[in-house]
Amino acid sequence: MCPAAREPQRKEVAVEIDCTSLRFSPEDAAQLSRTENNGLLGKAVDFLRGGPPDIEILSSKQFYYPYYWIRMCMQLPPSKRAQNRAIETAMTVDGVFGTVQGIEGTPQTEQMDVPAHQVARLNCSQRQAIERVQEFVRQFIYRKYRSYPSFDSIDAGLVYKPLYAVDCRKRGKQYYQIVDGEMGSKDYVLDIRYSKVVFCAPEP
Repeated sequence: MCPAAREPQRKEVAVEIDCTSLRFSPEDAAQLSRTENNGLLGKAVDFLRGGPPDIEILSSKQFYYPYYWIRMCMQLPPSKRAQNRAIETAMTVDGVFGTVQGIEGTPQTEQMDVPAHQVARLNCSQRQAIERVQEFVRQFIYRKYRSYPSFDSIDAGLVYKPLYAVDCRKRGKQYYQIVDGEMGSKDYVLDIRYSKVVFCAPEP
């Protein structure tokens, strides 16, 4: 699933998305990817090897990655465990792999047209995302209160985050470092999964 394509512009298909702000440049992403934070064990290994490794930056690609944000208002049945029966929670669901995570606040976005080859293809529908969050919340609430909630209201939306895939080489090994273009942080989980991401159109 991909956003609706618009008329070709300069022989390239564009799609319209709601995207969070891009605050970091490709140069910022490359600079961050040249550094490592391996903790005490990693620093000890680097010391034995004669210092930290040189990380060569081969290229950097900006792309847009989909997330559903979901806000739920719930009620718990009467219980001695729950002093406040009304509960509100907000979560995100990775639109490609379906991973559920917590979130604070509501993402601020702007509507924009971007090249289709930079947009990761959705593998998860909004309905599936809501069901995943409901199940996640139900299990969490049950473990804490020994009862299941009823859902009063559910708000959901699809947003895209600007990310960078920085192609790196270290000690002869080539790999991708994914950097969040909004927050300026590394995404170590997506590093591993990036090779499985499919885009809405091939690169021109």
